[in-house]
Amino acid sequence: MTATDQRPAASRRRRAPARGGGSKVLGAIVGLALAAGAVGLQTLGLSADEMSMPLVSAGDKGEEVATGRFTIRVDGVKTAKSIRVADKTAVTGNVFLVVETSATVPQEPLKIRPPVLVADDGRRFDTTDKVDRSKTLANVWSQPGWWTSGVFVFDVPADALAGAKASFVAPTNAFYSEPTLPAAEVDLGIDEAAAKQFAAAPQDVYTLGEKK
Repeated sequence: MTATDQRPAASRRRRAPARGGGSKVLGAIVGLALAAGAVGLQTLGLSADEMSMPLVSAGDKGEEVATGRFTIRVDGVKTAKSIRVADKTAVTGNVFLVVETSATVPQEPLKIRPPVLVADDGRRFDTTDKVDRSKTLANVWSQPGWWTSGVFVFDVPADALAGAKASFVAPTNAFYSEPTLPAAEVDLGIDEAAAKQFAAAPQDVYTLGEKK
């Protein structure tokens, strides 16, 4: 049965010719405008603050967390007293938290933006500027069908480790105009006991750029 067959008989009666072609055009324009407005409002009855917040997909260390634009997997976390890159060594009075990360994308090649580390008490930390960004995953193009691996490094106080999460937000570009950017929030799996161990016994040196 076709869609036409399913209509009530009354709907198939011949109607009198409509008058006023200008009114029809105006009606169509108004209808389109209302439809566009409805779509805009559907996005989503959100406040200005909510509109600027990312659309978050959450997961745990070791899980693949997909956002639609990219998929992130945190493979491991380590702490170190110093980070060596080539012939340079960075040191800290806190602790370096190294987040070993893999990424892939479904379609559009992109570079993963450095994440923000979110402490359990809400403090937020950017990746450290003591480490050359070109040696991190942020400098690698993720390609469809392939996993790329690298690290992100944070310089944080020991009391920020327990319960920490890494928040990855999609990069912006001219082809995407999402009202809210997709993001992945990954629980790093550092409980109180692990945090104490990480803080008490970090590696002396973590070397970036070594082939494993």
